[in-house]
Amino acid sequence: MDVKQKLIEGLQSNPKYLPVWYRYDKQGSIYNDRCLSDNSFYYFYRSEKNVISRHVEDIVSQVKSPCVLVEMGSGNSEKSRSFIDAILKRQETLTYVPIDISSEFLLECSEAVSKLYGNDLNVQPIAGDYS
Repeated sequence: MDVKQKLIEGLQSNPKYLPVWYRYDKQGSIYNDRCLSDNSFYYFYRSEKNVISRHVEDIVSQVKSPCVLVEMGSGNSEKSRSFIDAILKRQETLTYVPIDISSEFLLECSEAVSKLYGNDLNVQPIAGDYS
């Protein structure tokens, strides 16, 4: 993708815009996580966490073991930990593939998750957009 061209297109359009992925460098990712978790008016994030915590065992029971967990737009991998925990109850080790656009943020979060789970989790981060 030609990032410069995408920025020019957005700034020359009417109305002007920047592609949403452009804000997801390390600082933008940290800011986004804080906005999602700290904003009491943004119910979607809390609703997702609630649904995951209530249904993670049911969801994981539908998956054949051994499995690989791939997460598109992993952010800080907070919500993934519920799935990781549930899957590791069913299999000894797990390969987790977080995918996110901010390579620096992704690598830091991947290292943190890797340290948390040790040898039980094989973290293979992929930095990039979904294309």
